[in-house]
Amino acid sequence: MRCLAALLPAALAWSAAAATATDCTRQPVAPARAHAVGTDMVVNGLPTRVLTMEFAGTAEAVSDAWRQYWTREGVPARGQRAGGQYVLSAIDGLCHYVLSLEPRPAPGGHVAGIFSVSKLAPVASGTGLGDLGLPPGAKVLSDVQSTDRGQRGRTLVVRLPGNAQAARQRAAERLAAQGWSSVVQMPAPVADGSGRIEGLTLAMQRQQERMDATFVDRAGQTDAVITVARPE
Repeated sequence: MRCLAALLPAALAWSAAAATATDCTRQPVAPARAHAVGTDMVVNGLPTRVLTMEFAGTAEAVSDAWRQYWTREGVPARGQRAGGQYVLSAIDGLCHYVLSLEPRPAPGGHVAGIFSVSKLAPVASGTGLGDLGLPPGAKVLSDVQSTDRGQRGRTLVVRLPGNAQAARQRAAERLAAQGWSSVVQMPAPVADGSGRIEGLTLAMQRQQERMDATFVDRAGQTDAVITVARPE
C-alpha cells in the first residue's frame, strides 16, 4: 500500500497536465524515468508512440495504480499475466494504452516497463516507402513505420509463398526491375554465437534508399522481415 500511495499523487499530477483523451496523451502512472523509443511511428496503420519506463515500487503496485486511475476516469481497463509479464491495457475513445511490466525489479529497485499508445484512426503511409513490390499471395503480419533522427524507415514482417531461397530470388528480381541494385546475398546465422544458419539475407540499394531482408522457411512458406530506410 505504501508503494501505491506514493504512485497515485504522481500519476494525478502527471495526468492533470495532460491534454484530452482524444490527443492520446494520458499517463495513468507516472514513471520515475522514461525514454522515448519512437514518438512518430505508424504501427499496422495506427499512429503510435512507444516509451521505456521505470517505476518506483512493485509491479503489483503499478498495476493497482493503473486500475485505480482508469476506474476514476470511468474507462474499462484490463490486466493479465502473459509470458511472465504484467500486460495492462485500456481503450479511451480512440486511444489504446498498453503497459507491459517485468514482474521483478530491475537493478536499483525499479520496475521496468514498455508503454505504448496508439490512436485507433488509421493513417496512410507517411514514409514514402510503400512500394516494396510484394508478390501476389503475400500476407503482411506486421507493418511498422517511423521517422527518427533524420531517417525514415519501414519494417514489414511478411509471409510469402514458397521456400526461403525462392522467395529471396523473386524479391531480388522484383526489386531489380524497380531500379534496386543488389549489395549482398548470404546465409543468415542465428544470433547466438553457435554459427548455425537460419534463413537467408538480402541487401539492396537504390540511390539513398537501403533495403535489408531476412527470409526464413516456415513449414512450406517463408517468413520475411524487410526493413527499408532512407535519409529525410
